[in-house]
Amino acid sequence: SPANVEFKRTTTVNDLKKRGMGEALLGSKSETERAAALLRKDIREADRSITRREEYMAAQTMLYNACTLRHYIDEYGGNKYEDWTLKFYRGEGNPGTYVPAKLWTDADADILGDIEAMAEPLLENGQGATDLIMAGDVHKTILNNPKVKEYLDISNYSLGDISPVQLEGYRGVTKLGELNVNGLMVSLITVKETYIDEITRKRTPMIPSGTVILTAPAAGRTRYGAVNQIEEY
Repeated sequence: SPANVEFKRTTTVNDLKKRGMGEALLGSKSETERAAALLRKDIREADRSITRREEYMAAQTMLYNACTLRHYIDEYGGNKYEDWTLKFYRGEGNPGTYVPAKLWTDADADILGDIEAMAEPLLENGQGATDLIMAGDVHKTILNNPKVKEYLDISNYSLGDISPVQLEGYRGVTKLGELNVNGLMVSLITVKETYIDEITRKRTPMIPSGTVILTAPAAGRTRYGAVNQIEEY
């Protein structure tokens, strides 16, 4: 479903007459100023209440170049709903999907060649290709690949740097380092963040096992639209 939680908050005259936390006993704050403070507090709460949904929708969009919006009719989680799919491409198949010739778990897999092939259509369209975002189990596969190991061990060349660091402000997200892929510097980022699936009620990884996404910072934008809530009595 879209990030609409029908947030409601009632503000009474008495709320505007009460002194807030830390407000001086003989303070001169007006009811208008208290109303503005309450509004700011409500907006912060409303924003926090949809943060996880926004993260989920962003992950779905990066994975599938589309996002399914589920509109519940009577109650959230019930059997009455309608699905709408928002696609960022035309036609049936997702043109952003790349399937490697060999699984990356294969010792003969050309992982560097696959990353370069993934970057080509992005660069041709004038887009960035600097962040390789991967599921928690993929980074071991990359670093244990014989060709990648040999590539990083070449003497007197700095073809990559593996120095894991937790990204500030992002839970479960770690930047492992950078890799020079035929002149293209790619950051290796692993995501172990999860969410509770609203259908199965099971904890599910944001990035499914065995999945990688090649993209760039700020490749997408979040936009908000008005929701008209019409009540029937």
